[in-house]
Amino acid sequence: MEISVTRLLRICAFFPSTAFILCLFLALWTDWDRSVDTLCQRNNHNHHPVNFLPSISMLISSKQPMLFIWRSFIGLHLSPRLLLGLHFWQRHRQVLAPYNLDFKVRLMYIFYYCDIIGLIILTYVQSNEWFIAHAIGFGLFLVGSSCFMLLNLSLNARLNRPEIVTLKRICFANLASLVICMFCYYQHNTYCQGTVIYIS
Repeated sequence: MEISVTRLLRICAFFPSTAFILCLFLALWTDWDRSVDTLCQRNNHNHHPVNFLPSISMLISSKQPMLFIWRSFIGLHLSPRLLLGLHFWQRHRQVLAPYNLDFKVRLMYIFYYCDIIGLIILTYVQSNEWFIAHAIGFGLFLVGSSCFMLLNLSLNARLNRPEIVTLKRICFANLASLVICMFCYYQHNTYCQGTVIYIS
């Protein structure tokens, strides 16, 4: 049985995005108040900042059936992602062989697999179960995916491919959203602020 690379790519995109949408819908439908509620300490008092949507951690936490859906769908997409990594690694090595960039290609796929390992740890180890492992998984996922994207962009720029403009836009949007998320996370943990941040 043969399966195309395009089909594998669609499978890899389908499972995580579908799991996220299903978990979000179920969380909001079954228990709106608890799904958007967070608790933090401000001036030695408990405070519940305003959130419009649940955090990703809440969506994939110990609450059923979201935990089962998330873990199942992420598990189902792992094999195709590993196969795609091997396929694209070999393809990059062949295409970039004349440029003597084998080290960069290897480094890029080290980051690719760090991204996958980080996602596995994040999925199967909850922060309330083993925080250090969860934090390491988050770091691997964040650094691996960002560095893979930047290296991929630089290598494709070397080849002068027409899709480089789209890759640049995706990379910029990803990094910008990452910076915004980190800023909101900092504001929430430091100042116990909700989704709406008031700037004076």
